[in-house]
Amino acid sequence: MWSRYYNLFYTKRGKLQVNISQQLGEYGSFYLSGSQQTYWHTDQQDRLLQFGYNTQIKDLSLEVSWNYSKSRGQPDADQVFALNFSLPLNLLLPRSNDSYTRKKNYAWMTSNTSIDNEGHITQNLGLTETLLDDGNLSYSVQQGYNSEGKTANGSASMDYKGAFADARVGYNYSDNGSQQQLNYALSGSLVAHSQGITLGQ
Repeated sequence: MWSRYYNLFYTKRGKLQVNISQQLGEYGSFYLSGSQQTYWHTDQQDRLLQFGYNTQIKDLSLEVSWNYSKSRGQPDADQVFALNFSLPLNLLLPRSNDSYTRKKNYAWMTSNTSIDNEGHITQNLGLTETLLDDGNLSYSVQQGYNSEGKTANGSASMDYKGAFADARVGYNYSDNGSQQQLNYALSGSLVAHSQGITLGQ
C-alpha cells in the first residue's frame, strides 16, 4: 500500500490545455494559450498563460506578448512582458530626403525588449543593411543588454559576394567584453586547366 501511495505522490494527474488564435485581417492577429497541470495528493498546480498580438503597419512589424507561469511549490508566479518591432530606417527620415528613401534596399532596425515582474530588463537592438545596386554587400550590427546581471553583448559582421569569391568578417563579444572573438572567411574556387585558370565561387 505504501509503495503505491509513494509512486502516486506528486505524479501528474490531469492536464487542461486551451489554444486560441485569430486573424484580424488588416489589424493583425492574436493568440491566447493556457494550461493547467494537476498532481495527485496535492492542491498545487502548474499554470501557464500566454497572450500575443501581432500587426503590420505598412513596413512596421509589431509584436506584443505577455507570459505568466507558476509551477507547484513556486511562491510567486513569473511574468514577462515583451515588445518587439522591426522597421526600415527610411520611415524615420523626412519625406524630402529622397536620396535615401528611393533606395531599393533599406537599413532595417529591430528591437526586442522584455521586462519581468521583478523589473529585470533584457534588450536587443539590431541594424542590418544591404548595399550596392546588386545587393552584394551587407552588414549587420547587434547589441544586447541584461539588467539583472548587468551584462552586455554584441556582434558586427560584413559580407561581400563577389564574382569570383565570397568574403565575410565578423566580431562578437560577451560578458561586457571579457570574451571577444574575431572571425573571417574567404571562399571561392580556382581551377587550372590546359587553357589557363578559371576562377569561381
